[in-house]
Amino acid sequence: MPFESANFGSIANAMVDGSRINVWVYKSDTDTLATCMAGGYFAAVGSTSGDSQTTVGDPIYIVASDGEAWARIGSATVGSAYTGGRQHLRIPIAFGDGTAENDTGVDLPATAIVHDVYVSCTTAETTGVTKTLSVGLLSSESGGDANGFLASVDVSATGIKRGVPTWTVGSNEDFFASTTRGVLLTDFTAGSDVATDTGNNNEQPHLTDSVTAKSVSWQPATGGDWAEFVGEIVVEYSV
Repeated sequence: MPFESANFGSIANAMVDGSRINVWVYKSDTDTLATCMAGGYFAAVGSTSGDSQTTVGDPIYIVASDGEAWARIGSATVGSAYTGGRQHLRIPIAFGDGTAENDTGVDLPATAIVHDVYVSCTTAETTGVTKTLSVGLLSSESGGDANGFLASVDVSATGIKRGVPTWTVGSNEDFFASTTRGVLLTDFTAGSDVATDTGNNNEQPHLTDSVTAKSVSWQPATGGDWAEFVGEIVVEYSV
């Protein structure tokens, strides 16, 4: 089965043992190497789902010593796929990563449009007193913001978490009270229970070349008492 030419270069952030490699998605480890090598790619990720999507845990191969066969070197720790012209970068995270802001080790492309960011919670946090987390760009980098994408989303239950505003019905005015969508993805102003003061919530994409910071980070709520949470950060972007 041939390489998935539609996905050439789409998985530039796939990783093995913490190091990024340049790969091309393919569907069979018996494929020839000619096309891959001609494109300057020195590794490939096998799609265990049988489509053009890379999933965390998919095998990563490089050219074996005989120059003809595939040699497995590990498994993908970051997944990615094309969906309707957009790519989805999936970054595994868990409570054991640390209690402060955690650098995921994954950088966004230099020039890309981030349309949305989600958290897929596969194991809910039940022990921690405050069961929320934030996702952003590493704050130690210029233009970074630790909750720039998601600000205190609740992971006390499993499911897909998206940054959304809270709409409050007041006695004098209905208004936007707060939001869990970060400042890199929304133009938000809180309103109040005062006539005409509704506030505003205008979602917007993040342009990666607008700031120096590129490292995706996440941080659990303060307290250091988490014990269960497991999930993924899902970055929806296009280049």
